[in-house]
Amino acid sequence: MIDTNKSQRIQTLLLKASHHFMNEELLKALHCYQWCERLLVDLADTDRQADVINNIGLILVKLKRLEEAMKCFNRAQELYKALGKDRNQAAQLGNMGSVLRDCKRYEEAFEPYETALEIYLRIGDRAGVAEQYANIAYLHVMNGNLQAALSFYEQAQDLFQKLGMFEKATSTRRNIDLLSSWNDRRAESRRR
Repeated sequence: MIDTNKSQRIQTLLLKASHHFMNEELLKALHCYQWCERLLVDLADTDRQADVINNIGLILVKLKRLEEAMKCFNRAQELYKALGKDRNQAAQLGNMGSVLRDCKRYEEAFEPYETALEIYLRIGDRAGVAEQYANIAYLHVMNGNLQAALSFYEQAQDLFQKLGMFEKATSTRRNIDLLSSWNDRRAESRRR
């Protein structure tokens, strides 16, 4: 039997958390989401619990509490995997990769990004594929592997363009042009 009182409290907390988040009252939003998560555990509502844990992780990123955010994204990823929600699982893996990237742990960031890419490819989510190509390209840039970065950026740019995501396609094109210029300058300096 559903506990109506808890369900109403959850709904109220979710509304308050959203309001606080939109007003950049991040600690208040965090508190609401954390309280909400405890209630969702009591109700065994794993689906909404995963959503709330993701939101907690996003707030923790904004608060620069990256290790805590990583734990949230990992927990949400595990819940979504158990629920069979592949797209949501891949999004959490992408979040995990981004946290590792922001911590400058570039080598470690490849694994979650590549796993997210595999899932997006399997489910046919082309926007997700393009995002992961761009994320992986960035890691290659940071590791000094410009050829691999160019290859991934070109794949991302092509997909963004085909999907009508023109702003992302343009931004990715700028990255390609910048990397091409760097490669040309490196090649020129080697010839001297």
